[in-house]
This record gives sequence, C-alpha cells and structure tokens, in this order.
Amino acid sequence: MKGLSDDVGRLRNTRGKVDMARVPMDFPHLVRLHQSTWGQMMDTRIKDPRLKGVLSSQWDITACRPRSSPASTTRCLPGIPERGRVLPQGRSQDISNAFSRLIESRGGKILLNTRVAKIRVKDGAASGVTTADGRTLTARVVVSNASPFATLGTMIDDQALVADYQARCREYSVSLSCFQVFLGLGQDLTRKLGIATPRSSASLRTIPTRATRAP
Repeated sequence: MKGLSDDVGRLRNTRGKVDMARVPMDFPHLVRLHQSTWGQMMDTRIKDPRLKGVLSSQWDITACRPRSSPASTTRCLPGIPERGRVLPQGRSQDISNAFSRLIESRGGKILLNTRVAKIRVKDGAASGVTTADGRTLTARVVVSNASPFATLGTMIDDQALVADYQARCREYSVSLSCFQVFLGLGQDLTRKLGIATPRSSASLRTIPTRATRAP
C-alpha cells in the first residue's frame, strides 16, 4: 500500500512529464498492480477476512466496492496506520466556513442557493455562467461540481465542443452515491423509543424548530 502510494505521488509530481523508458524502474508497484483491483491485491497477501474488511473499510471514499476499485486507490490509506486519523476541530462544516472566510477576505463573493443553468462558452473555452434567474457572471475559469453528464449534457449549448469527451464518459458506468438528510426533531427519540447509544456517540437531542424540510 505504501509502495503504491509513493508511486502515485511521484507520478503526480512529474506533472505529465514522464520518462516512459524509466516507468518500470520509477513506478514499480504501479506497473505491477495497475491492472489489479483492491480486492485482488488483498487476496494475494491476506487470508483473514476480518483484516481485509478493516483495510477495506473506507472503500466508500472511492464509491467503488473493493472488488471493482483499482488497487491504486489504496494510496489514501497508508497515512492512517502511520499517522492516525485527522479530523477538523469542531465539525466538518468548519472547513467550509474557513474556505468561505478566505474567499471573502480576498474579495470573492459566495452565492448560496444560486443554481447555474448554463456554462457560457466563447472561442472554444468557458467564459462564465448564466444562473437560473438570468444573471450572467463572467470568469476566466469555470469549475463545475456537477456530474460530467449534467455538466456536458445539459449545461453547455455547444455540444460539438464536448462530443469527444461525452463519448468517453458514456463508456463508464455510474458509481455508487449517497445523500444525507438532516432533521430537526421536536422531541428526544432516544428516550421515547428506548434507543441505547454508546457513550462515545452523541444522542439525538431536541432541536427547537418551526418547520422541518429536506434540503
């Protein structure tokens, strides 16, 4: 796992300038396992199914099951046994808040609840976006967090511009996904239903709220 992680890190640091004649020497683990899945790599080295489960417990990060996830995705795991887990102080929302403060301190502006309807294209490159309420925002770079199918299929008018990329995307299958629902409860269900919670877990607390709706 560490060998794969080191190889992928070195490959990334080349910034695309790879000496193909030295690939087997410079990236030996990646070359040997580039066609193996995470599950296959585990099978050749580990017999205990419980240990396989422990080492594969974060497969949801890649949204692919261990049997179909590339072995190279294990590069995200070596740091856990070496350095332990790292979590933000407070909650994960604090990371987003920190990004927001940095963006705004540099003169940026964050628009929440603002849907982008179209990505504007000029001279073969993205030049800005048009929001659902009709506003036009210009930009030198546009980064889309939507799926490739939504970004290329519905948000760009010039379909000929992205036809080749769309063709490549159609060769892939859609990976697993998930969603979260946060509910504000008017009563403590852990007590009412007799749900036993470990001491290390936070109980479901009563949150005063006027209206509850899914985001």
